[in-house]
Amino acid sequence: MPDKYLVITAVGPDRSGLIAEISSVIADFGYNIEDMDQVVMKGVFILSMLINISPSVDNLDRLRKK
Repeated sequence: MPDKYLVITAVGPDRSGLIAEISSVIADFGYNIEDMDQVVMKGVFILSMLINISPSVDNLDRLRKK
């Protein structure tokens, strides 16, 4: 069975610890971050992550809420 992926984007005011918070939620669900890009432009945090969700696609609604 081929791997399944999800792209997560986050945009908002920059603050310390954002990547750690987002990464820990992804790890809690057992997903793997395959690739990531982030930038801060004039105080605005912009993040995109490619997540391998193959371990369990059933948790996507819970992930969205979290």
